[in-house]
Amino acid sequence: MSAANWQLDAGVLYFDDVKVGVCRGGATFESGAEIRDPEWVGKRHKTAGTRRITYRIPKLTVRLMEWDSTNITTASINNTLGVVDDAVYIDKVTYVTDKHTVELANALPDGDLNIVTEDQNEGRLEFAFIPHYDADDHDFDTPPWSVTMNT
Repeated sequence: MSAANWQLDAGVLYFDDVKVGVCRGGATFESGAEIRDPEWVGKRHKTAGTRRITYRIPKLTVRLMEWDSTNITTASINNTLGVVDDAVYIDKVTYVTDKHTVELANALPDGDLNIVTEDQNEGRLEFAFIPHYDADDHDFDTPPWSVTMNT
């Protein structure tokens, strides 16, 4: 184990390569795998080679410290009713730290707008992003997200 490999600081959030702001409290990335483990008569334990990932809904949750009208508007997209227009998808959401980069394609905020405030502390704007496949691209073998280590 080496301290050189420790993740020490939170990162910075970008929309389409434009800096949105710094984050506090880090970020959470979940690959969102739904795993099916088939049952059969006589099965007593997990069996190698039988588990299947049937669906994925990855999610990146950030706690943004910098607020402006663009951030609030972006985080509020899901507060409207109806079909989401293609124009509101964010082509690329990137979260960068000194150790890794998480990138989502065709992302939309997921869930409610969450504003967190505390006495004697800085406020945070919490929101999560879900990447989406591009239906026009038809490349469903390449996931619309990536996690890479920075060198």
